[in-house]
Amino acid sequence: MKSKSYKICLFILFTINTFAQENFEIYQIKDSKKNIEKIENKFKKNKVLFNDKNYLTISTCSGEWGGTIKFRDKSTQKIYSAESTCPVSVDKLNDEFYITNSLAHLSGSTEILKIKNPTEMEIYEVSKPRKEKGRYMKYVGDDESHSKKGTEQLLDSIGAFTLATFQNQNRFYYIVTDFEKTYLSKIENKKFITISELPITDVWSYDPKIIKISNNHIILLFNDEKVKGYLEAENNKLKIITE
Repeated sequence: MKSKSYKICLFILFTINTFAQENFEIYQIKDSKKNIEKIENKFKKNKVLFNDKNYLTISTCSGEWGGTIKFRDKSTQKIYSAESTCPVSVDKLNDEFYITNSLAHLSGSTEILKIKNPTEMEIYEVSKPRKEKGRYMKYVGDDESHSKKGTEQLLDSIGAFTLATFQNQNRFYYIVTDFEKTYLSKIENKKFITISELPITDVWSYDPKIIKISNNHIILLFNDEKVKGYLEAENNKLKIITE
């Protein structure tokens, strides 16, 4: 495989903000369609976002009509839930859970939630059908949670759609798009701060496909009419592989 790569050193960031710990290496690599498809074929859509000895976490999404994050307590089998539109990533740090929500509706949005203890959320219950004109009916979003109990909002951003989240040195970083450009970002004072623009264009999806290998290692698949490939983030190294 012939590959062309380059390394971006964030020297400007260090001169401006000397206390920052960011020192990311970003590579752009050209690969064959066959090799990229091998990575894609390993991906199987799995509704399980997080799984450890205590909780199994899944989500549902009804788009602009709402979404839900659900934690099943393995010791009691009870399911705790909260409003979450729509989860793309669940991460755990210092025994607390962080939910990344993204919605591609209109200009796009991102919300970050923190959950200290899932058992403080409401127990999930399926809604009852509504009776209208003698008929029992359910509408899109009726079974989504509308409770914020047990959650803390860390960020609510319009015009920024988060594709993936990963950790490096016990800090969260985000792959974010404004539908024209794609960025490596972090959060400060409840706002996204751009660390670097990434050398890929408007990569986005209504349903981002993420392979989470570990907290510090993820693969984000993308395949649209402009670009096909994947982004691999592992610790402080980002590799962007395209045809």
